[in-house]
Amino acid sequence: MPELTSNFVTPSVAVQRKTDPLNALGWALCLVGAFSLPALVARVGAITVSDLSFAAAALCFAFARREGARTRARSFLCAFVAAAAAVLLSSYQSSSLTESLLVGVRLLYVFSIWQWCVRRVITDEVRLERLVNAFLCGAAMSSLVAVAQIVAHVEIPGSLVIFGRASGLQGHPNGQGGVLAVALPMALALCFRPRRRMLSSVVVGCSVVGLILSGSVTGMLSAVVGVIVVVLNGKKKFLKLFLLTVTGLLVGLVVQNLERIFPGAASPLKRIADTTGNGVGDSTLTSRLLTDQFAWAHIRADPFGSVGLAGLDGVTYDGQTLTHNLLLLSWYQGGPLLAVAVVITACAAIAASIQTSRRSSPAISAMLSAGVVAALVFAMTGPVLYDRWFWFPLLVAIATASRARAESEGKLSDALRSTA
Repeated sequence: MPELTSNFVTPSVAVQRKTDPLNALGWALCLVGAFSLPALVARVGAITVSDLSFAAAALCFAFARREGARTRARSFLCAFVAAAAAVLLSSYQSSSLTESLLVGVRLLYVFSIWQWCVRRVITDEVRLERLVNAFLCGAAMSSLVAVAQIVAHVEIPGSLVIFGRASGLQGHPNGQGGVLAVALPMALALCFRPRRRMLSSVVVGCSVVGLILSGSVTGMLSAVVGVIVVVLNGKKKFLKLFLLTVTGLLVGLVVQNLERIFPGAASPLKRIADTTGNGVGDSTLTSRLLTDQFAWAHIRADPFGSVGLAGLDGVTYDGQTLTHNLLLLSWYQGGPLLAVAVVITACAAIAASIQTSRRSSPAISAMLSAGVVAALVFAMTGPVLYDRWFWFPLLVAIATASRARAESEGKLSDALRSTA
């Protein structure tokens, strides 16, 4: 029996997996989509390889036989309705109706096709772990590319090295920091399983290096919060704290000798100084707060209005920077209904991660909780509304809780019928 085999998987599901080629193809496409999720530069035209993979998987599942019990996620339905209304209303106030609608459609994809696909594919903890591992491997790959950018000066189309800060397979170092801030605690949680720790340990190591090379202070802080969630979740807290303390000391040594190990890389200590205004140039923290203040002033002046979702609609005080707060950004650009959709999904993900602690193994529970918390913490200081990596842990947590709830209800119904 696999280590994380769920207690709600049925033999008939296993048979369907072997006999239905559409389900098998959809599952393979989902793994490709999860693996390519951290690779923002991997595109076919204007669409990422990840979006194409998940959309193709959803098409396969639409014509395939269903696996397991039918799941329901009312939170996604409510979020979709609110977001759809917000897209229509905000687009009429946008500087470009067509562009705003196109951006809105890509956002609605998260609340409709993508979430349905994720709910459909997660039938047990084994599949959940494999889907997450695909994402973690993609994050590790992005970290390795960042190393190549700094050490060997490898140029990646669409990816930038900004003042010694490597972007990896993301388009910007802050995006790289966000991806790894989510991947690191999720992989760390999986390291505390009784077996199969090697892959997770490699991902943790790569993520630490990638975070340092990204120079993303927000990413580092978000990762630390996620790590704290892992430590506080489940048993063996003293062992976790001891191992993380040792790891922290090793990371400190790497940071102090960063110039020797990775010549040309931006020092995290200097990045912290720049962020707080004690380094070179203006404080990046101040500039982020200015974007939030700009958006909040507009919201207060017109709380039921919006500026639109087109590229130039969301710029703030300097004419080029977006609002660096998920809630303010969604409200400023999409109006209160889009903010409601975001809040519904975030609250549902938090509730789902709490629910899974009663139905899943400790490692899976810690992984989901840490991923959701790290993503939300990063979102409070970054414009991540349209970033797929941000939505991934939220969607996975909700899908896992929905599946466990559906299977429990199915077992209860079977028991009641057998006793009738």
